[in-house]
Amino acid sequence: VVGNVVYVGIGRYLYRSVALNAGAWGSLTQIADVGAGQSITDVAAYAGKVAVCCGSTKDIQVWDPGAGALSSFSAGERGTVAIG
Repeated sequence: VVGNVVYVGIGRYLYRSVALNAGAWGSLTQIADVGAGQSITDVAAYAGKVAVCCGSTKDIQVWDPGAGALSSFSAGERGTVAIG
């Protein structure tokens, strides 16, 4: 959970829920794709953003809800599990 939203990684896609205080639950919305041949292994809250781990095959990515974009956390930093 970051802010008022739940983030979930399924396969190569990052999804976002409706706001937790919404009057009704809705379907998840796909918001990012880490790329063909990649698989999200974990997500965690990180400084108001979402850290996205893809195991040993891709650098840790950071989803910025304000900008609506993924960027590399740090070149060469990879992870399978994240703790926020």
